[in-house]
Amino acid sequence: MSAAADGAEKYLARAGDRLDHDEQQLVRDHAARLRRVGPVPVGYIHGNNQPRNWLWSTSGLALVDFERSRPAAHVQDFVILATTQWADHPDREKAFLLSYGRELSDAERHALRCLSALDAVNCLAWGPDNGDAEVTARGRRTLDRLMKEDRP
Repeated sequence: MSAAADGAEKYLARAGDRLDHDEQQLVRDHAARLRRVGPVPVGYIHGNNQPRNWLWSTSGLALVDFERSRPAAHVQDFVILATTQWADHPDREKAFLLSYGRELSDAERHALRCLSALDAVNCLAWGPDNGDAEVTARGRRTLDRLMKEDRP
């Protein structure tokens, strides 16, 4: 988790003026909170778990595109799902976690929220520079949602 938090300033610098002062502070606050999450389950993760990397068949689901695979906290594999598939569809999150075999712990939920803020700024740094409107929009939606939820 510390390594993920360490990336916040790099992403903020790359995003530049795509985030206002309050948004930058929100990202910094979440990076600081991530350092205090506590223990979460770790293992080998896919690193880019999203529908475009899923192959469906009548016998089940398979993942493809393992170039970002690495040892990490399991919850890191849920960030893209949480900021896309689950954001407006809690039923999808519930179904996923049912098949996962357990609910996320409080520490994992906290980490997922913090990691989502870091993902948002990374999307806003990478997306425009690479002409990826979908990634840029994901970052902006996530950041806007966090700003509303964290600021009354």
